[in-house]
Amino acid sequence: MITAPSASPTPCQMGATPFISDQGFNSCVLAAARLVSTDLHRLRAEVPCLRQMTRTPLLLLATLLVGGTPGDAAVVERVIDGDTLVLRGGTRIRLACMDAPERGQPGAAATTRRLRHLTAGGVQVEPLTTDRFGRTVAEVWTPAGVNVGKRLVEEGLARIHPRYRDQCAWSS
Repeated sequence: MITAPSASPTPCQMGATPFISDQGFNSCVLAAARLVSTDLHRLRAEVPCLRQMTRTPLLLLATLLVGGTPGDAAVVERVIDGDTLVLRGGTRIRLACMDAPERGQPGAAATTRRLRHLTAGGVQVEPLTTDRFGRTVAEVWTPAGVNVGKRLVEEGLARIHPRYRDQCAWSS
């Protein structure tokens, strides 16, 4: 188990209730930050104080770790293709529940351009899991509240991925 550095056990290490001290919370966040590239289930399993957190606070914590503070837009450093982007700091994000044409396929360039345009003002990220390539699979919104993956599908530039359609409410 990963633990936060400390001479004495912190509330996080002791499996404290959700109402822990600021010091304990900070220790918990440090421990969670070390695991940010893993999915939320593993994160909960390895950081005891997160086991008692409901999905919403846990997703807020994950959002803080990959994209800044709640309400702030994470900066997109680059768009790799129509369904993958890189945030400032290097976190690779794979848009959840949808699939876009790969480089060299018809429509790939247009989808990539549109994703670049939609994310130019930054994004808000709700991590769901990690894929086999180590990317954070997430729902992504513009600061105006537009779900980026859903918009690409609505515009005919991408399709709902049949294997992952149940991960997002909009694609079910």
